[in-house]
Amino acid sequence: PEESPTDEYNFQGNNSMMQNDRISGYSPDLKVVRFVKAKSIGLLLTGGNDVGIFVSGVQEGSPAETQGIQEGNQILQVNEKPFQNLTREDAVQYLMELLPGEEVTFHVQNKQDIYKKMVKSNLGDSFYIRTHFDFEKDTPSALSFTRGEVFHVVDTIYRGKLGSWLALRIGKELQELDKGIIPNQSR
Repeated sequence: PEESPTDEYNFQGNNSMMQNDRISGYSPDLKVVRFVKAKSIGLLLTGGNDVGIFVSGVQEGSPAETQGIQEGNQILQVNEKPFQNLTREDAVQYLMELLPGEEVTFHVQNKQDIYKKMVKSNLGDSFYIRTHFDFEKDTPSALSFTRGEVFHVVDTIYRGKLGSWLALRIGKELQELDKGIIPNQSR
């Protein structure tokens, strides 16, 4: 006899619930995880708009850990916000803006194989920008630039610092000229 797909619910802790759904287009290991945000979400993120947003660390004892979020999970959605095509910086800022005490719903999928390949190849963010202002570098690893230059941004939270983008300057012949840190648009 054929088994019908069912939803599994595991109640853990105060008002927390984990649900494994079979949703069209996703493998059966998709988890919907709900918990109340503490002071922080308790997650470290890696990846970016080029490969997806992945969990690279989970704070011990956090609600995220208690509810089963693990390193190597890809975050597909948080509350009503899809995480596909988000930069790592945008994903981190979204999670930081959630208020403590707010119920948070994560849609995650275990993708250890893709996560390991991504970490090994150092992939994450990838997009091009044209500068709209001049900037004089303020550290040795930074790049100075003038209005109108083109950069390929490859990390939007370089070395864990919000506002610091790792980028490659693109020349007139579309070649990569030099690599360094540039400020994001809000810095």
